[in-house]
Amino acid sequence: MRNIFIFFSIFFFISSLFGNEEAIELARQKGYQAKLEKNYPNAINYYQEVLEINPDDYDAKLALGRLFILQKDFSSAREFFNLILSEDKTDLEAYYGLFRISELEKHYPKQIYYLKKILEYAPT
Repeated sequence: MRNIFIFFSIFFFISSLFGNEEAIELARQKGYQAKLEKNYPNAINYYQEVLEINPDDYDAKLALGRLFILQKDFSSAREFFNLILSEDKTDLEAYYGLFRISELEKHYPKQIYYLKKILEYAPT
């Protein structure tokens, strides 16, 4: 009896993992499609759905940062790029996102700072 319980526990655990992966990929696809259609609010909702399932999803964080730039919500975009950098201080995509925000805000000292960071971690 105990072996059956262990088997079903493992089975349901693995099934839920695959179910989550399917839900993540579906939300990611819908988010990407919404972005292509320039429906940024829906794209943001789908990528936030990905983060609800997996809060560590790098691609969703990066996509949200970029989408918030397109929405001109620089504060939210900055939060996502800084979140990425808190996990990996060498992430070039996050530095580039922060550079873009600084560029759009015409904050030249910050642009220079972020460009220097990009060159520091990717000198070629």
